[in-house]
Amino acid sequence: SGLGEPESQVLVAELEPTVAVMSSKEQPKRVTAMGTDGRRHPFLCKTERRGDLRKDARVMEFATTVNRLLRRDAEGRRRALALRAYAVVVLSEDTGLAEWVQGTSTFRAEV
Repeated sequence: SGLGEPESQVLVAELEPTVAVMSSKEQPKRVTAMGTDGRRHPFLCKTERRGDLRKDARVMEFATTVNRLLRRDAEGRRRALALRAYAVVVLSEDTGLAEWVQGTSTFRAEV
């Protein structure tokens, strides 16, 4: 799929000055970037000791592959089946950004 044409890519125009610190053990930060498309793009900035961000990135690559297969399948298309994937950018071995997905809750909150 690639990154698309340069003129169609959304770039970060500025970062909002407010950062929300989440209440989990690692205390990830929610940051919001204003894109060149004029929209706000929230992200979770995480630092993890066990390489979980790399695992997140691999799982999202898998979800993208599954979605590609579902689109090729007639029944998958008819039922509009798809996994919700989100962007993960690994910045270093233990730090990265994950796209903030509105309207979701943690697994722990649901179990």
